Amino acid sequence: VRHAGTVAKAHAADADPAELALRVTAAARLPGVLLPPLAPAPVVLHGRPVTYWPYGAPVDPDDPDAAPWEAAATLLARLHR
Repeated sequence: VRHAGTVAKAHAADADPAELALRVTAAARLPGVLLPPLAPAPVVLHGRPVTYWPYGAPVDPDDPDAAPWEAAATLLARLHR
């Protein structure tokens, strides 16, 4: 759900809390590659974990090559070492 410059992402009720916390922590530590979260940890709302993020510009469908694909690929390779 987006409100102004904030996006709230409701995750599946059965999402693994430890795994979700790792993903949020990774995003917070890689602000040059990923959008950092607005809160350091998920909160539970109506039985579902929720994370808060800044609204970011989506990939332009008319210019997908403008997206930082190389940086994303480098990150993915580093995560899979």
